[in-house]
Amino acid sequence: MTMGVLKLFSETEIKKAVDALNSFAPKIPYILRGKPLRGCMKNLEIMNDEPKSVKVLYGELHLLDDSNRLQVLADDCLDYFVEQGLMSLDQNRNSSTVKLHCTLINTRWGANGPPTIDASEILSKEFPLQSFWQLCIGKNGFKMK
Repeated sequence: MTMGVLKLFSETEIKKAVDALNSFAPKIPYILRGKPLRGCMKNLEIMNDEPKSVKVLYGELHLLDDSNRLQVLADDCLDYFVEQGLMSLDQNRNSSTVKLHCTLINTRWGANGPPTIDASEILSKEFPLQSFWQLCIGKNGFKMK
């Protein structure tokens, strides 16, 4: 799941990010209300408007219980990293909330790959279940099904 982009250029910045994550981690059980997150990825989407020239292909994340706990977790985590000076809010949020998604393809960072892909064919397909996998986040960590 992508919540934001960290740009860490030194060991000091990496340590600061690890410390921030460790400091934020105890808040997670309260945000999750003691219940694991069970969600799925649905609906393939692109980050731009032209399906024939795509840099980022992603799936939308949805909780199976229709709660907003994952959204609260993502927003609070991003806000905390912004407060710690590790992220820029304007570079990581295009709306009032984090876009809950799982990046599947990102050609921006590939040195030897194509600059864009034609995703029009895969976007035109209908997936019968509209659900690709489930992720459970609980007190014992992450588990994918």
